[in-house]
Amino acid sequence: MKRSEERSQDPQVPFSVPPWRTELSLTLGPKVRWDEITLQLYRNAACFYDITPLAVVIPECVEDITTTVSICSTHDVPILPRGAGSSLSGNAVGRAVILDLSHHFRHIEPLDGEHVRCGVSVVLNQLQESLKPRGKKFGPDPSSGNVCLIGGCSGTTVAGRTR
Repeated sequence: MKRSEERSQDPQVPFSVPPWRTELSLTLGPKVRWDEITLQLYRNAACFYDITPLAVVIPECVEDITTTVSICSTHDVPILPRGAGSSLSGNAVGRAVILDLSHHFRHIEPLDGEHVRCGVSVVLNQLQESLKPRGKKFGPDPSSGNVCLIGGCSGTTVAGRTR
């Protein structure tokens, strides 16, 4: 539904907010945004697509993600996880609730000499730098390594199949 269709044509009839937006706002507060400026910022990325999202959620923890998925699922509202928006194929934009995972989840935790655990918001080149002293490297080497996030790399399987 286009934003213009959401508004009543009669100025005497108040704007009606969809129930899923109300529920997200009451549960997550300012982490949920659907103002014009935010929607403009998220309607495109490194690709040529231009699609206005339904809303944007900037989760701070896993519980925020779980809550968003639960509410959107209940109301049959699509969700689109987004990282840096550096993909050229358009997978960072869509008519959905955008889960912007680029602000938090930036930890890199060494597990042993062979493995690390990192958050989805870690920039690829930062992960590569942390692995260099061990003589290790994460598979891909895209030109966007200074901005692309591990979540996007994993989600689009740029490194092939990983464990």
